Amino acid sequence: LDHFKAINDQHGHARGDACLREFADRLQAAFGETDQLVARLGGEEFGVLLRDASLQQAFDRAEAFRARLAADPMDTGDGVDLALSVSIGVAAFEPSRHHDADGLYHAADAALYEAKASGRNAVRMVPAID
Repeated sequence: LDHFKAINDQHGHARGDACLREFADRLQAAFGETDQLVARLGGEEFGVLLRDASLQQAFDRAEAFRARLAADPMDTGDGVDLALSVSIGVAAFEPSRHHDADGLYHAADAALYEAKASGRNAVRMVPAID
């Protein structure tokens, strides 16, 4: 989640926690099929594993999620709606490049940092090997 610390600082940790719960619910609704895994990695970072999806399919789904989130403020349950955005890094496992799960995680993380460096509220992907 982009600039999530500001949510906690400006609105308090209770609203921040409500945002995290709502975000997790939205992520689960968007990516909760049986062949997909949604997980909280820590803090305001989440991950999604898509089985048998191409890099472009994963990018398109991530972009659709990002756009929906940006257009629909979070209801924190106490009458306050908070607009949030998300930066997303997308990568596809390629054994010759990544070797293991850590390699894939680092590739997605590098794409995430590209999204953040571009101004946030963006999706970036690691190019596939030709």
